[in-house]
Amino acid sequence: PIPCMLSTNKPTNTRYYKNNIIYEYDILSSTQSFLKDNISLIYNKIDKDIRNVVVVAKYQTHGRGRINNNWKSYNGCLMFSIAQPISISDRRDRNDKNFDICDRDDINSNINNINNINNINIYINYLITISDTLKQFGVNASIKWPNDILVEEDKISGIIVDIVDGYIIVGIGINLYYEEYSFDDISMRKYINGTERYSVSNKIYSNVEQLSGIRIQKYDFLDMYLKLLRNDNFIVLEDILKYYNFKKYIFYGDIQLLVKDICEGNLIAVNNDGREFVFNTMKYSYDHKNNRIYEKNN
Repeated sequence: PIPCMLSTNKPTNTRYYKNNIIYEYDILSSTQSFLKDNISLIYNKIDKDIRNVVVVAKYQTHGRGRINNNWKSYNGCLMFSIAQPISISDRRDRNDKNFDICDRDDINSNINNINNINNINIYINYLITISDTLKQFGVNASIKWPNDILVEEDKISGIIVDIVDGYIIVGIGINLYYEEYSFDDISMRKYINGTERYSVSNKIYSNVEQLSGIRIQKYDFLDMYLKLLRNDNFIVLEDILKYYNFKKYIFYGDIQLLVKDICEGNLIAVNNDGREFVFNTMKYSYDHKNNRIYEKNN
């Protein structure tokens, strides 16, 4: 794996955009792992006016997806992670009228605990911004519960969230277009062997250009994303339901359910008898094409 320490991995470019500092790398093991390992060190060295630290990599040797899945790299895939400190505004209590809270005893979580990364309010901001950024370039996108972005019913992006030492770290991968890597660069050839080249070049994932006919350059997308990203990580419930692409009724096995709301990332639905079903993001997923909730690994 590529070492993740700042002292041994120098960025190929460092730039500033609004209140963001952006470190650009050719190769990292994972942008998410890099920030998790170095976040306190980075914030101790940068200007206090910087709100977000962004790390971008052209190639990841061990890209991370949600629940320890891998995120494959190719040249048209934008891979970056954003870190920001958890502010006072991110610690709202139950008396805040804009705070998305559902008073259900059967949901065993502490709404005041910012380390509960299943809380949809932590990452919905980042998902909405992906969708809004694509729309700025003329691409219609929707959000699939809990953390995927769809274009024409196909997944083209996903995010992961970690909480480390008082910082929210969000990893984002988005397949903008397909283009094989050039391995002429010595630094690339040093770390990427023939087996990895074969696995990358022979697996074409769904991407924005393939599905929409629109090619978006990676740094054009990134800069627009950072321009639109809001620093307030809490979105009111109406906004969440507006962006999620649920049909009015969904199915769980043979049971038809009416979608009611989303509470702390959990999907809440009821059957015809009024029985409430609570679907946790760690255990369940939503098959958008077939409009069904299913248990993972089943």
